[in-house]
Amino acid sequence: ATLERLLFGRAGRPPQDLSEPDFALIARELKRKGVTLTLLWQEYRAAHPDGYGYTWFCEHFAAFER
Repeated sequence: ATLERLLFGRAGRPPQDLSEPDFALIARELKRKGVTLTLLWQEYRAAHPDGYGYTWFCEHFAAFER
């Protein structure tokens, strides 16, 4: 049960103890030539190894942009 909870317990919901990406900064950085959302997510994960996954990152950035 513990392994199952570790693997599947938070499906679709990120942990609450993670720092939010700075989406305003990300939006500004995306205006620069050669900068992609994938690159910015990779930089975010390098700084926060236990940070949010790519899908969550993209979905929440899209919501920020709306």
